[in-house]
This record gives sequence, C-alpha cells and structure tokens, in this order.
Amino acid sequence: MQKIFVDVDDTLVLWPNNPTDELEINWKLVDTLTAGLLNRRYDITVWSGTGSAWAKYWGELLFPIFDLPYGSKEELWKNIPDFTLAIDDRIQEQREYLKNFERVFLPDEFVKHSITVNLLAQVAILGDSGNESTTTIN
Repeated sequence: MQKIFVDVDDTLVLWPNNPTDELEINWKLVDTLTAGLLNRRYDITVWSGTGSAWAKYWGELLFPIFDLPYGSKEELWKNIPDFTLAIDDRIQEQREYLKNFERVFLPDEFVKHSITVNLLAQVAILGDSGNESTTTIN
C-alpha cells in the first residue's frame, strides 16, 4: 500500500480566479484517490497549510466512508515516513515542506500516473501469459 500525503488547497479544492466564484472540487483526483482507497492501494493523509481543522473538514467531506488521518503541514512535514509520495500544487523543489517525500506529483500528473500504473498492471495480469489463443489461417 502506497503512503500518500494529499494537499487540500489548489490540489483537492480548486480556488477560483474570480473571488465571487465558488470553490471547485478536483473530482478527477478525488475519484482516482477513492478508487485507490477502495482497492487498498493507497494509504492517504490529508494535510493543509491552512491547518488540521481545514484538512479534516475536506477529508471527511470528500472521502466520507474512510477514516483518513489529517493534519497541518506545519505539524507533519518534518516526520514524513520513508517511501511516501505527495500530491501538491507545488513542485518538490519549490517548498521546504516537500523535500522529504520520495516524489511529489502535481494533481493532474498523479491522475495520469495512476491511469498508467493501472494499465500496466492489467497488461501484467492479462498480457503475455502464454494462454492467449492464436488463429492461423491457411
């Protein structure tokens, strides 16, 4: 199971350019993470620079059937477990709090990565097993 820390602002929740518009949910990312949780591929911690309460609120709202850990970036960033990934709106080199992760994905990048990993897993399971039938036409 892959340990992943997921940021709230501009990652799970997208802030509008116009202040009068409503927040948007990044449903592609939420759906990808939910599928990974259901398949027991991901162990997710929701975190936010805004704080623990904000991370908890969005974690419970977006992933209601899971009891996910949450916290503030300030509390958690120095004790990131080995081999942990992050999904954030910043690249790894931009922020000190991202330096301890094995890899940091931008939200869209993670969704694409997850699709690729799933396809490769299907090929590994269904692919070159030696059981495929072949038809010869004479």
